[in-house]
Amino acid sequence: MYKRIGLFCILLFLLFIISLEARIIFSSLRDGIYGIYTIRDNGSGEKLLLSEDSPRFPFLDSISPNGKLLALLSKKGFSIMDSDGTNLRVLPVTKAIVNRMSFSPDSGSLLFSLFRNVIGKDRTSIVILDIETGNLEEISKENAFFCDWSPDGKRIVYSKPGIAGEEKGPTIWLMDIDGSDINKLLEGPLVGAYVNPRWSLDGRQVLFAHRKYTWRAGDKAINFIPLGWDILVYNIFDKNLRKLFIPEDYYIVSFTWLDDNVIFSAYTDYPFDRPQIPFEEAGSANIYRYDLLSNWIIQLTHHEGVDGALNWIDDDILDVSLDGKKK
Repeated sequence: MYKRIGLFCILLFLLFIISLEARIIFSSLRDGIYGIYTIRDNGSGEKLLLSEDSPRFPFLDSISPNGKLLALLSKKGFSIMDSDGTNLRVLPVTKAIVNRMSFSPDSGSLLFSLFRNVIGKDRTSIVILDIETGNLEEISKENAFFCDWSPDGKRIVYSKPGIAGEEKGPTIWLMDIDGSDINKLLEGPLVGAYVNPRWSLDGRQVLFAHRKYTWRAGDKAINFIPLGWDILVYNIFDKNLRKLFIPEDYYIVSFTWLDDNVIFSAYTDYPFDRPQIPFEEAGSANIYRYDLLSNWIIQLTHHEGVDGALNWIDDDILDVSLDGKKK
């Protein structure tokens, strides 16, 4: 009997390692230089897509559903490029700050929140940019972060800032794509904030993080105190909220779906419950794969740098030549 159980566990493990045939695309800071890289879903086959020999750029934002385009922040500004690292072009967004760009299901438009100063006043809005025409349409004046376009194209999920524990605290919200029917998805936390929601492929679940923190008076200033991170999955239909079993000393850098599973990058052995340390003192942040069925975690990258801005695409969709470094 025990032999059968052992054999079953080995087979399940092998299935977890080789089953998806997907590619992970991400930003990585290595030796003080940022680059955009791709690896297979088991951590093999790493390739560098783009480097600008900079400690800040390029920084990946998202990949289009058809696998042809990447949205990113480059030296030239908010940009898109072909998914093989070529044909970089700047988006027509100037004198503004853009927060997380999300592609439409047909890959023809980008959704994001826009922060700009208009006649001396700070203004926040959610906009849709038509990639071909450059037309920018404002759909809402919501103060939103981390907007994500639903797979059916009908709704937006996003997080809002606020004060933890209050009615309009920092939590996850839903909105129709025309800016109407705004609803709170779930009540906010008593400590910290719910951030960075991501739709599942079937549009039934939302993946997001609970960033736990507080503020404490120090000798000379009020200090920001990180307390930990949780990654959670919320089912919109049955209202079930599930917390993933992430080690308590992991400081989450980035996370997203990987088909029906999850990938994340994190600093390990992070010293929580004290004033935040400079990230250059936190060590490396590698990519991990989390199996939602077994709760197993497997490390995919192994280096001294910092991986983040995780995205993924099916191998059959990402039809690009990955021959190495593009500049």
